[in-house]
Amino acid sequence: MCHGVTFGQRAGKYPTIGDYVYISPGACIIGDIKIGNHVLIGPNAVVTESVPDHGVVIGNPAQVISNKGSRKYIRNPFHG
Repeated sequence: MCHGVTFGQRAGKYPTIGDYVYISPGACIIGDIKIGNHVLIGPNAVVTESVPDHGVVIGNPAQVISNKGSRKYIRNPFHG
């Protein structure tokens, strides 16, 4: 996770973040949503909906643009 990232609550509920997630600078993740495993969240993305495993999201509001995930950004010691 990089600097300037915001985790926000909505109706008293916060997001759940999976394993091996790369969160770029300035991203905001808001509400009772689930960020899957091996997800990449782009810079300044505003994520208000759940993201599936291996998703790559960008924009405001964030949209899934790929299913290549965070593999090039985060190394899993068990999978290289």
